[in-house]
Amino acid sequence: MSIDIQLYRVTVGLFCSVQHKMKGTKRFDSFELVSWMAMILLLGGDIHTNPGPSPERPTSSSDSSFTMINDFSKTLSFVHYNVQSFLRKKDIIEGELDLFDIISLTETWLAATTDSDALLFQNYSPPFRKDRGTDNHGGILVYVNNQIPAIRRPDLEVHGIESIWIELQFKTKKLLYGTFYRPPNSAPYVLTQIENSIGLAFDTNISDIVVAGDFNLDMLKPLTSAKVLNITSQYNMSETIQEPTHFTETSNSLIDLFLVSSSCKVALTGVGEPFLDQNTRYHCPIFCCIDLTKPHLRTYKRMIWQFNRGDYNGLRRETACFPWETLQHDNIDTYASNITDTINKITKEHIPNKIVTIRQSSPPWFHNEIRKQIRKRKRAYDKAKKSNNPHHWQTYNQIRNKTTTLLRNAKHNLTVKLADKLKTEGLTPTDFWKTLKQFRLKTTKNTGIQILNDMGHM
Repeated sequence: MSIDIQLYRVTVGLFCSVQHKMKGTKRFDSFELVSWMAMILLLGGDIHTNPGPSPERPTSSSDSSFTMINDFSKTLSFVHYNVQSFLRKKDIIEGELDLFDIISLTETWLAATTDSDALLFQNYSPPFRKDRGTDNHGGILVYVNNQIPAIRRPDLEVHGIESIWIELQFKTKKLLYGTFYRPPNSAPYVLTQIENSIGLAFDTNISDIVVAGDFNLDMLKPLTSAKVLNITSQYNMSETIQEPTHFTETSNSLIDLFLVSSSCKVALTGVGEPFLDQNTRYHCPIFCCIDLTKPHLRTYKRMIWQFNRGDYNGLRRETACFPWETLQHDNIDTYASNITDTINKITKEHIPNKIVTIRQSSPPWFHNEIRKQIRKRKRAYDKAKKSNNPHHWQTYNQIRNKTTTLLRNAKHNLTVKLADKLKTEGLTPTDFWKTLKQFRLKTTKNTGIQILNDMGHM
Protein backbone atom coordinates (compact mmCIF):
# COMPACT_ATOMS: atom_id res chain seq x y z
CA MET A 1 0.00 0.00 0.00
CA SER A 2 1.11 3.57 -0.62
CA ILE A 3 0.51 4.67 2.98
CA ASP A 4 1.63 3.20 6.28
CA ILE A 5 -0.57 0.18 7.16
CA GLN A 6 -1.00 1.31 10.79
CA LEU A 7 -2.08 4.79 9.68
CA TYR A 8 -4.55 3.27 7.25
CA ARG A 9 -6.05 1.07 9.95
CA VAL A 10 -6.41 4.00 12.33
CA THR A 11 -8.10 6.04 9.58
CA VAL A 12 -10.79 3.43 8.95
CA GLY A 13 -11.16 2.51 12.63
CA LEU A 14 -9.69 -1.01 12.70
CA PHE A 15 -8.38 -0.46 16.24
CA CYS A 16 -11.87 0.27 17.53
CA SER A 17 -12.33 -3.26 18.90
CA VAL A 18 -9.03 -3.01 20.79
CA GLN A 19 -10.14 0.26 22.33
CA HIS A 20 -13.40 -1.26 23.50
CA LYS A 21 -11.63 -4.24 25.05
CA MET A 22 -9.70 -1.76 27.16
CA LYS A 23 -12.69 0.41 27.98
CA GLY A 24 -15.36 -2.28 28.32
CA THR A 25 -18.78 -0.78 27.56
CA LYS A 26 -17.99 2.75 28.67
CA ARG A 27 -19.75 5.36 26.54
CA PHE A 28 -17.82 7.56 24.12
CA ASP A 29 -16.32 10.68 25.58
CA SER A 30 -16.45 13.90 23.56
CA PHE A 31 -13.17 13.23 21.79
CA GLU A 32 -14.26 9.76 20.74
CA LEU A 33 -17.61 11.05 19.49
CA VAL A 34 -15.88 13.69 17.39
CA SER A 35 -13.55 11.02 16.03
CA TRP A 36 -16.55 8.87 15.13
CA MET A 37 -18.25 11.75 13.32
CA ALA A 38 -15.00 12.50 11.49
CA MET A 39 -14.93 8.92 10.20
CA ILE A 40 -18.52 9.27 8.98
CA LEU A 41 -17.64 12.44 7.12
CA LEU A 42 -14.55 10.83 5.62
CA LEU A 43 -16.67 7.93 4.40
CA GLY A 44 -19.17 10.37 2.95
CA GLY A 45 -16.46 12.13 1.00
CA ASP A 46 -17.67 15.61 2.03
CA ILE A 47 -17.00 17.61 5.16
CA HIS A 48 -20.18 19.68 4.93
CA THR A 49 -23.17 18.94 7.18
CA ASN A 50 -25.35 19.02 4.08
CA PRO A 51 -23.16 17.49 1.36
CA GLY A 52 -23.43 18.93 -2.10
CA PRO A 53 -21.46 20.03 -5.13
CA SER A 54 -18.89 22.77 -5.15
CA PRO A 55 -20.02 26.41 -5.33
CA GLU A 56 -18.71 26.60 -8.89
CA ARG A 57 -21.62 24.40 -9.93
CA PRO A 58 -24.53 25.48 -7.74
CA THR A 59 -27.19 22.78 -7.92
CA SER A 60 -30.45 22.11 -6.25
CA SER A 61 -33.87 20.65 -6.61
CA SER A 62 -35.44 24.04 -7.18
CA ASP A 63 -38.78 25.43 -6.05
CA SER A 64 -40.60 28.23 -7.81
CA SER A 65 -44.07 29.32 -8.85
CA PHE A 66 -44.13 26.33 -11.20
CA THR A 67 -42.95 23.52 -8.88
CA MET A 68 -46.32 21.77 -9.10
CA ILE A 69 -45.53 21.05 -12.75
CA ASN A 70 -43.40 17.93 -13.23
CA ASP A 71 -43.26 17.79 -17.05
CA PHE A 72 -40.35 20.20 -17.46
CA SER A 73 -37.59 17.61 -17.29
CA LYS A 74 -39.14 15.55 -20.10
CA THR A 75 -40.16 18.36 -22.44
CA LEU A 76 -38.77 21.50 -24.00
CA SER A 77 -40.16 24.25 -21.78
CA PHE A 78 -40.78 27.90 -22.65
CA VAL A 79 -41.94 30.76 -20.46
CA HIS A 80 -42.84 34.31 -21.43
CA TYR A 81 -43.33 37.22 -19.02
CA ASN A 82 -43.99 40.93 -19.49
CA VAL A 83 -41.86 42.20 -16.59
CA GLN A 84 -42.26 45.99 -16.94
CA SER A 85 -38.65 46.86 -16.04
CA PHE A 86 -36.05 44.12 -15.76
CA LEU A 87 -32.97 45.30 -13.87
CA ARG A 88 -34.48 45.86 -10.43
CA LYS A 89 -36.34 42.53 -10.69
CA LYS A 90 -33.52 40.45 -12.15
CA ASP A 91 -32.74 38.34 -9.06
CA ILE A 92 -36.42 37.52 -8.50
CA ILE A 93 -36.98 36.56 -12.14
CA GLU A 94 -33.86 34.39 -12.19
CA GLY A 95 -34.81 32.54 -9.03
CA GLU A 96 -38.43 32.00 -10.06
CA LEU A 97 -38.03 30.96 -13.71
CA ASP A 98 -34.88 28.83 -13.67
CA LEU A 99 -36.89 25.64 -14.24
CA PHE A 100 -37.46 26.59 -17.88
CA ASP A 101 -35.25 25.86 -20.86
CA ILE A 102 -36.09 29.11 -22.66
CA ILE A 103 -37.10 32.35 -20.93
CA SER A 104 -38.40 35.29 -22.96
CA LEU A 105 -39.14 38.66 -21.37
CA THR A 106 -40.82 41.72 -22.83
CA GLU A 107 -40.96 45.34 -21.68
CA THR A 108 -37.46 45.03 -20.25
CA TRP A 109 -37.01 48.83 -20.31
CA LEU A 110 -33.24 48.63 -20.82
CA ALA A 111 -31.13 51.51 -22.03
CA ALA A 112 -28.49 51.07 -24.71
CA THR A 113 -25.89 51.92 -22.06
CA THR A 114 -26.88 48.93 -19.87
CA ASP A 115 -23.94 46.51 -19.71
CA SER A 116 -24.89 43.05 -21.00
CA ASP A 117 -22.80 41.46 -18.23
CA ALA A 118 -25.37 42.78 -15.75
CA LEU A 119 -28.05 40.65 -17.43
CA LEU A 120 -26.49 37.20 -17.06
CA PHE A 121 -28.39 34.27 -15.50
CA GLN A 122 -26.81 31.24 -13.85
CA ASN A 123 -26.78 28.19 -16.20
CA TYR A 124 -28.02 30.19 -19.20
CA SER A 125 -26.09 31.46 -22.18
CA PRO A 126 -25.74 35.25 -22.49
CA PRO A 127 -29.20 36.53 -23.44
CA PHE A 128 -30.33 37.58 -26.88
CA ARG A 129 -31.28 41.22 -26.53
CA LYS A 130 -33.23 43.90 -28.35
CA ASP A 131 -33.71 47.34 -26.82
CA ARG A 132 -36.11 49.98 -28.04
CA GLY A 133 -34.00 52.63 -29.69
CA THR A 134 -36.29 55.62 -29.22
CA ASP A 135 -36.79 55.45 -25.43
CA ASN A 136 -36.15 53.28 -22.39
CA HIS A 137 -39.39 51.32 -22.63
CA GLY A 138 -40.31 48.19 -24.56
CA GLY A 139 -37.43 45.80 -25.22
CA ILE A 140 -36.97 42.02 -25.30
CA LEU A 141 -34.60 39.52 -23.67
CA VAL A 142 -34.43 35.80 -24.48
CA TYR A 143 -32.44 33.33 -22.33
CA VAL A 144 -31.57 29.78 -23.45
CA ASN A 145 -30.28 27.03 -21.17
CA ASN A 146 -26.57 26.66 -21.84
CA GLN A 147 -26.97 22.98 -22.76
CA ILE A 148 -29.15 23.84 -25.78
CA PRO A 149 -27.35 25.16 -28.91
CA ALA A 150 -29.00 28.36 -30.15
CA ILE A 151 -28.28 31.13 -32.64
CA ARG A 152 -30.10 34.34 -33.43
CA ARG A 153 -31.95 34.65 -36.74
CA PRO A 154 -31.90 38.38 -37.57
CA ASP A 155 -33.03 37.55 -41.11
CA LEU A 156 -36.50 36.86 -39.69
CA GLU A 157 -36.71 40.11 -37.70
CA VAL A 158 -38.43 42.65 -39.94
CA HIS A 159 -38.08 46.41 -39.60
CA GLY A 160 -40.50 48.44 -37.50
CA ILE A 161 -41.44 45.90 -34.81
CA GLU A 162 -39.92 44.59 -31.59
CA SER A 163 -39.00 40.94 -32.05
CA ILE A 164 -36.27 38.37 -31.54
CA TRP A 165 -36.02 35.10 -33.47
CA ILE A 166 -33.71 32.30 -32.38
CA GLU A 167 -33.00 28.89 -33.87
CA LEU A 168 -32.65 25.94 -31.47
CA GLN A 169 -30.65 22.93 -32.67
CA PHE A 170 -31.40 19.39 -31.52
CA LYS A 171 -30.15 15.98 -32.61
CA THR A 172 -32.90 15.26 -35.10
CA LYS A 173 -34.53 18.63 -35.81
CA LYS A 174 -34.48 22.40 -35.48
CA LEU A 175 -37.01 24.71 -33.85
CA LEU A 176 -37.62 28.43 -34.40
CA TYR A 177 -38.72 30.54 -31.44
CA GLY A 178 -39.96 34.08 -31.93
CA THR A 179 -40.71 36.65 -29.22
CA PHE A 180 -42.78 39.74 -30.00
CA TYR A 181 -43.91 42.86 -28.20
CA ARG A 182 -46.71 44.87 -29.80
CA PRO A 183 -47.36 48.12 -27.88
CA PRO A 184 -50.96 49.17 -27.13
CA ASN A 185 -52.66 51.28 -29.79
CA SER A 186 -50.04 50.37 -32.38
CA ALA A 187 -50.56 51.39 -35.99
CA PRO A 188 -52.08 48.67 -38.23
CA TYR A 189 -48.79 48.12 -40.06
CA VAL A 190 -47.22 46.69 -36.86
CA LEU A 191 -49.53 43.67 -36.92
CA THR A 192 -48.90 43.31 -40.65
CA GLN A 193 -45.15 43.26 -40.03
CA ILE A 194 -45.58 40.65 -37.29
CA GLU A 195 -47.50 38.52 -39.76
CA ASN A 196 -44.75 39.00 -42.35
CA SER A 197 -42.09 38.02 -39.82
CA ILE A 198 -43.92 34.80 -38.98
CA GLY A 199 -44.25 34.14 -42.71
CA LEU A 200 -40.48 34.42 -43.12
CA ALA A 201 -40.08 31.78 -40.39
CA PHE A 202 -42.34 29.36 -42.25
CA ASP A 203 -40.41 30.02 -45.47
CA THR A 204 -37.29 28.49 -43.85
CA ASN A 205 -38.85 25.00 -44.11
CA ILE A 206 -38.32 24.48 -40.39
CA SER A 207 -41.64 22.96 -39.40
CA ASP A 208 -41.47 23.38 -35.61
CA ILE A 209 -42.20 27.03 -34.82
CA VAL A 210 -43.20 28.61 -31.50
CA VAL A 211 -44.18 32.26 -31.13
CA ALA A 212 -44.68 34.05 -27.81
CA GLY A 213 -45.18 37.58 -26.63
CA ASP A 214 -47.41 40.38 -25.47
CA PHE A 215 -49.58 41.24 -28.47
CA ASN A 216 -51.98 43.60 -26.66
CA LEU A 217 -54.85 41.98 -28.57
CA ASP A 218 -57.46 40.58 -26.21
CA MET A 219 -58.39 37.03 -27.19
CA LEU A 220 -61.49 37.29 -24.98
CA LYS A 221 -63.02 39.91 -27.30
CA PRO A 222 -64.25 38.88 -30.77
CA LEU A 223 -63.01 41.97 -32.60
CA THR A 224 -59.40 41.81 -31.44
CA SER A 225 -59.17 38.02 -31.28
CA ALA A 226 -60.11 37.88 -34.97
CA LYS A 227 -56.84 39.66 -35.82
CA VAL A 228 -54.82 36.94 -34.10
CA LEU A 229 -56.96 34.12 -35.49
CA ASN A 230 -56.33 35.49 -38.98
CA ILE A 231 -52.62 34.82 -38.46
CA THR A 232 -53.06 31.40 -36.86
CA SER A 233 -55.42 30.20 -39.59
CA GLN A 234 -53.11 31.45 -42.36
CA TYR A 235 -50.15 29.44 -41.01
CA ASN A 236 -52.11 26.56 -39.45
CA MET A 237 -51.02 27.50 -35.92
CA SER A 238 -52.76 27.12 -32.56
CA GLU A 239 -53.07 29.63 -29.71
CA THR A 240 -52.56 27.66 -26.50
CA ILE A 241 -53.38 30.09 -23.66
CA GLN A 242 -57.03 30.03 -22.61
CA GLU A 243 -57.33 32.24 -19.51
CA PRO A 244 -56.64 35.91 -18.67
CA THR A 245 -53.00 37.00 -18.44
CA HIS A 246 -53.31 40.74 -17.74
CA PHE A 247 -55.19 42.41 -14.89
CA THR A 248 -56.06 46.00 -14.05
CA GLU A 249 -58.14 47.56 -11.27
CA THR A 250 -61.38 46.87 -13.13
CA SER A 251 -60.71 44.38 -15.92
CA ASN A 252 -58.79 41.37 -17.16
CA SER A 253 -57.69 40.32 -20.63
CA LEU A 254 -55.84 37.60 -22.52
CA ILE A 255 -53.07 39.42 -24.37
CA ASP A 256 -49.96 37.29 -23.65
CA LEU A 257 -49.97 34.45 -26.16
CA PHE A 258 -48.24 31.28 -27.28
CA LEU A 259 -48.73 30.37 -30.96
CA VAL A 260 -47.42 26.97 -32.07
CA SER A 261 -47.22 25.36 -35.50
CA SER A 262 -49.25 22.24 -36.24
CA SER A 263 -46.16 20.00 -36.11
CA CYS A 264 -45.46 20.91 -32.46
CA LYS A 265 -46.91 18.49 -29.95
CA VAL A 266 -47.90 20.56 -26.91
CA ALA A 267 -47.53 18.60 -23.67
CA LEU A 268 -48.54 21.35 -21.24
CA THR A 269 -49.46 25.02 -21.33
CA GLY A 270 -50.95 27.54 -18.95
CA VAL A 271 -50.74 30.72 -16.89
CA GLY A 272 -48.48 31.04 -13.86
CA GLU A 273 -48.53 33.12 -10.70
CA PRO A 274 -47.74 36.87 -11.00
CA PHE A 275 -44.84 36.82 -8.55
CA LEU A 276 -43.50 40.30 -9.36
CA ASP A 277 -44.45 43.32 -7.26
CA GLN A 278 -47.09 44.84 -9.53
CA ASN A 279 -50.15 45.53 -7.40
CA THR A 280 -52.71 47.20 -9.66
CA ARG A 281 -51.80 46.57 -13.29
CA TYR A 282 -49.83 43.41 -13.92
CA HIS A 283 -49.16 40.50 -16.26
CA CYS A 284 -48.92 36.81 -15.43
CA PRO A 285 -46.17 34.58 -16.83
CA ILE A 286 -47.34 32.08 -19.45
CA PHE A 287 -45.64 28.78 -20.22
CA CYS A 288 -45.70 26.10 -22.90
CA CYS A 289 -44.01 22.69 -22.94
CA ILE A 290 -43.30 20.94 -26.25
CA ASP A 291 -42.85 17.18 -26.48
CA LEU A 292 -39.37 17.21 -27.97
CA THR A 293 -36.18 15.36 -27.04
CA LYS A 294 -33.62 17.78 -25.62
CA PRO A 295 -30.07 17.40 -24.25
CA HIS A 296 -30.09 15.45 -21.00
CA LEU A 297 -29.37 17.67 -18.00
CA ARG A 298 -26.83 16.09 -15.68
CA THR A 299 -28.31 14.86 -12.39
CA TYR A 300 -27.06 12.55 -9.66
CA LYS A 301 -28.20 11.08 -6.37
CA ARG A 302 -26.77 12.25 -3.06
CA MET A 303 -27.33 11.16 0.55
CA ILE A 304 -28.11 14.08 2.85
CA TRP A 305 -27.43 13.66 6.59
CA GLN A 306 -29.64 15.60 9.01
CA PHE A 307 -27.06 15.85 11.80
CA ASN A 308 -29.15 18.27 13.86
CA ARG A 309 -31.74 15.51 14.40
CA GLY A 310 -29.31 12.74 15.31
CA ASP A 311 -29.78 10.41 18.31
CA TYR A 312 -26.22 10.59 19.61
CA ASN A 313 -26.91 8.85 22.91
CA GLY A 314 -28.22 5.86 20.98
CA LEU A 315 -25.21 6.05 18.70
CA ARG A 316 -22.86 5.98 21.71
CA ARG A 317 -24.64 3.01 23.26
CA GLU A 318 -24.65 0.90 20.11
CA THR A 319 -21.03 1.60 19.21
CA ALA A 320 -19.94 0.86 22.77
CA CYS A 321 -21.73 -2.49 22.82
CA PHE A 322 -21.03 -3.63 19.27
CA PRO A 323 -18.71 -6.69 19.02
CA TRP A 324 -16.13 -5.11 16.77
CA GLU A 325 -13.85 -8.15 16.97
CA THR A 326 -16.37 -10.10 14.86
CA LEU A 327 -15.46 -7.91 11.89
CA GLN A 328 -11.84 -9.06 11.78
CA HIS A 329 -10.64 -10.74 8.59
CA ASP A 330 -7.31 -11.91 7.24
CA ASN A 331 -7.80 -9.87 4.07
CA ILE A 332 -7.17 -6.21 4.89
CA ASP A 333 -9.57 -4.99 2.19
CA THR A 334 -12.38 -7.15 3.50
CA TYR A 335 -11.58 -6.05 7.07
CA ALA A 336 -11.73 -2.39 6.04
CA SER A 337 -14.96 -2.95 4.14
CA ASN A 338 -16.53 -4.64 7.18
CA ILE A 339 -15.65 -1.65 9.36
CA THR A 340 -16.88 1.00 6.92
CA ASP A 341 -20.13 -0.88 6.19
CA THR A 342 -20.81 -1.22 9.91
CA ILE A 343 -20.11 2.46 10.58
CA ASN A 344 -22.53 3.43 7.82
CA LYS A 345 -25.20 0.99 9.02
CA ILE A 346 -25.08 2.17 12.64
CA THR A 347 -25.00 5.80 11.62
CA LYS A 348 -28.05 5.46 9.35
CA GLU A 349 -30.01 3.96 12.25
CA HIS A 350 -29.36 6.95 14.52
CA ILE A 351 -28.98 9.95 12.18
CA PRO A 352 -31.89 10.73 9.82
CA ASN A 353 -30.91 10.77 6.18
CA LYS A 354 -32.47 10.81 2.74
CA ILE A 355 -31.50 10.39 -0.89
CA VAL A 356 -32.09 13.48 -3.04
CA THR A 357 -31.66 14.13 -6.74
CA ILE A 358 -29.24 16.98 -7.38
CA ARG A 359 -29.98 18.99 -10.50
CA GLN A 360 -28.28 21.91 -12.17
CA SER A 361 -30.69 24.68 -11.41
CA SER A 362 -30.97 27.29 -8.72
CA PRO A 363 -28.58 30.19 -8.07
CA PRO A 364 -26.26 29.61 -5.08
CA TRP A 365 -28.14 32.09 -2.89
CA PHE A 366 -31.49 30.31 -3.42
CA HIS A 367 -31.74 28.54 -0.04
CA ASN A 368 -34.39 26.35 1.63
CA GLU A 369 -36.07 29.21 3.50
CA ILE A 370 -36.81 30.87 0.15
CA ARG A 371 -38.26 27.62 -1.19
CA LYS A 372 -40.55 27.29 1.82
CA GLN A 373 -41.69 30.89 1.42
CA ILE A 374 -42.42 30.39 -2.28
CA ARG A 375 -44.56 27.34 -1.51
CA LYS A 376 -46.42 29.36 1.12
CA ARG A 377 -46.93 32.19 -1.37
CA LYS A 378 -48.22 29.76 -4.01
CA ARG A 379 -50.82 28.38 -1.59
CA ALA A 380 -51.93 31.93 -0.73
CA TYR A 381 -52.23 32.79 -4.42
CA ASP A 382 -54.31 29.72 -5.22
CA LYS A 383 -56.62 30.53 -2.31
CA ALA A 384 -57.03 34.18 -3.31
CA LYS A 385 -57.60 33.31 -6.96
CA LYS A 386 -60.27 30.77 -6.06
CA SER A 387 -62.15 32.95 -3.55
CA ASN A 388 -61.43 36.42 -5.03
CA ASN A 389 -61.71 37.65 -1.45
CA PRO A 390 -59.99 41.05 -0.86
CA HIS A 391 -58.62 39.83 2.47
CA HIS A 392 -57.08 36.77 0.80
CA TRP A 393 -55.51 38.99 -1.88
CA GLN A 394 -54.09 41.24 0.82
CA THR A 395 -52.58 38.21 2.56
CA TYR A 396 -51.08 37.02 -0.72
CA ASN A 397 -49.55 40.45 -1.42
CA GLN A 398 -47.94 40.50 2.02
CA ILE A 399 -46.44 37.03 1.56
CA ARG A 400 -45.28 37.93 -1.95
CA ASN A 401 -43.53 41.07 -0.68
CA LYS A 402 -41.85 39.06 2.08
CA THR A 403 -40.65 36.52 -0.50
CA THR A 404 -39.25 39.31 -2.68
CA THR A 405 -37.37 40.80 0.27
CA LEU A 406 -36.03 37.36 1.21
CA LEU A 407 -34.73 36.78 -2.33
CA ARG A 408 -33.00 40.13 -2.54
CA ASN A 409 -31.45 39.84 0.92
CA ALA A 410 -30.16 36.35 0.17
CA LYS A 411 -28.38 37.55 -2.96
CA HIS A 412 -26.94 40.57 -1.12
CA ASN A 413 -25.80 38.53 1.88
CA LEU A 414 -23.98 36.01 -0.31
CA THR A 415 -22.19 38.80 -2.15
CA VAL A 416 -21.12 40.43 1.13
CA LYS A 417 -19.97 37.07 2.52
CA LEU A 418 -17.83 36.34 -0.54
CA ALA A 419 -16.38 39.86 -0.51
CA ASP A 420 -15.47 39.54 3.17
CA LYS A 421 -13.83 36.20 2.52
CA LEU A 422 -11.64 37.74 -0.16
CA LYS A 423 -10.43 40.26 2.44
CA THR A 424 -9.45 37.53 4.91
CA GLU A 425 -5.79 37.59 5.88
CA GLY A 426 -3.93 34.41 5.14
CA LEU A 427 -6.30 33.31 2.39
CA THR A 428 -4.43 30.88 0.15
CA PRO A 429 -4.20 31.58 -3.59
CA THR A 430 -6.33 28.50 -4.28
CA ASP A 431 -9.11 29.66 -1.95
CA PHE A 432 -8.85 33.20 -3.31
CA TRP A 433 -9.47 32.18 -6.91
CA LYS A 434 -12.11 29.64 -5.91
CA THR A 435 -14.00 32.39 -4.07
CA LEU A 436 -13.52 34.90 -6.86
CA LYS A 437 -14.99 32.47 -9.40
CA GLN A 438 -18.25 32.48 -7.44
CA PHE A 439 -18.77 36.09 -8.52
CA ARG A 440 -18.82 34.92 -12.12
CA LEU A 441 -21.94 33.22 -13.40
CA LYS A 442 -21.73 29.92 -15.19
CA THR A 443 -23.29 30.86 -18.52
CA THR A 444 -21.60 28.54 -20.98
CA LYS A 445 -20.40 24.98 -20.93
CA ASN A 446 -16.76 24.50 -20.07
CA THR A 447 -16.30 21.31 -22.06
CA GLY A 448 -17.16 20.03 -25.48
CA ILE A 449 -16.99 21.57 -28.92
CA GLN A 450 -18.37 25.07 -29.05
CA ILE A 451 -21.11 26.02 -31.52
CA LEU A 452 -19.75 27.26 -34.83
CA ASN A 453 -21.87 29.84 -36.60
CA ASP A 454 -21.17 30.01 -40.35
CA MET A 455 -23.40 32.57 -42.05
CA GLY A 456 -26.31 31.69 -39.78
CA HIS A 457 -25.75 27.92 -39.92
CA MET A 458 -24.68 25.93 -36.86
